[in-house]
Amino acid sequence: MLTIKAEVLKSKQKVDNTYNVKIRLTYNREVKRLATHIFVRTEDLTKDFKLKNPKYIKEADRLVRHYQELCATLPLETSNFTLNDILECIQKEKEANTPIDFIQFCKDWLTTTEVKGKRNYQTTLNTFIAFLGKDKLNTNQVTKL
Repeated sequence: MLTIKAEVLKSKQKVDNTYNVKIRLTYNREVKRLATHIFVRTEDLTKDFKLKNPKYIKEADRLVRHYQELCATLPLETSNFTLNDILECIQKEKEANTPIDFIQFCKDWLTTTEVKGKRNYQTTLNTFIAFLGKDKLNTNQVTKL
């Protein structure tokens, strides 16, 4: 059974006296830890190195719940997944949800393509940018679900 928990490692104190909150994944007695964006100070921890500050507890719980929901879609009981396979699935899901700047993609494509009518595409892109009034457009703003 896969268990997911937030933890702080005593031995991993940074130079600036902060600790990184890690997400611990345990599956078939194998343990892997994922770094998070949460950094805590000693005063945010109990003497057992558990989170004490409610702000950080809430954020860590949100991350744990997110990873649990991602892993809930995996058929772990019916297949021979390893912990590395699970981490790979999590990484693919993160990459799939990363927005792409559509206009930057178009500009990159225009610099590398040798297609006939390239000037027409460039003119269309410039008109689109003028219409939007900005030169950034994430794909998640184009395709709202």
